[in-house]
Amino acid sequence: MEKVAQAAFSYSHFPNDGSIEIKFVSKKEITRLNMVYRKIDGPTDVLSFTISQEPLVGQIFICYT
Repeated sequence: MEKVAQAAFSYSHFPNDGSIEIKFVSKKEITRLNMVYRKIDGPTDVLSFTISQEPLVGQIFICYT
């Protein structure tokens, strides 16, 4: 996962000092997050959030079920 993230950063216009947190969550948790942040009562495959732009800091939630 770290190598994939590094490769993605190398092709982007973002500086190298940013970070991305990747979390694998259950269907129940992704449904809860989807409701809280998007007001959609149902699961999704992936949710992503930008916390700050400089340096880039973000979160990616991936449903594993």
